[in-house]
Amino acid sequence: MARLGVWEKYRTLAEAAREDAVDTVAAKPWIVDYKLDPALLRFGRVNQKALAALQEWEPRRYDFNWEKKHNHARAIDLSLWYDDQLYGLCFATAKHSKLRIKWTLLEGHLDTNHPLRGYVATLMLIVLESYALGIGVPMILIPEALAGAIPTYRELGFDYNSKGQLVKQVE
Repeated sequence: MARLGVWEKYRTLAEAAREDAVDTVAAKPWIVDYKLDPALLRFGRVNQKALAALQEWEPRRYDFNWEKKHNHARAIDLSLWYDDQLYGLCFATAKHSKLRIKWTLLEGHLDTNHPLRGYVATLMLIVLESYALGIGVPMILIPEALAGAIPTYRELGFDYNSKGQLVKQVE
């Protein structure tokens, strides 16, 4: 019974982080260059609805297996929606760590004209930072960044640590 309580605790914190991100964009519209209507922005879980919408993304640059993400109490999965269209997916985990969240998967829609183009990583990071604060973890780590994504992560405040890993302190 206690185990269920742990899951509920972290699911509640993850949901609060999703909601906080929308509030953050509404309060700080410059984060997305004043280009988005926060009323149309929504973060959800990577559930069957998100996986079905993902199937409409053709072509996809990466073949991440979202169905087999490792789900555990301290993990957070995100689907990013705008005006009922899916534009991003994300997965991170703080399993076995009180020091960091590992941001392991991020995928955005390849359509070069979609309204969240250039903002998917920024928006996901807002949620991950809120979640990290909620669970008391001071750092986000990207263990295996794809080479093409490194400039984006650097723009978001990630830097290399002494082990050559991209990390960002949560503020």
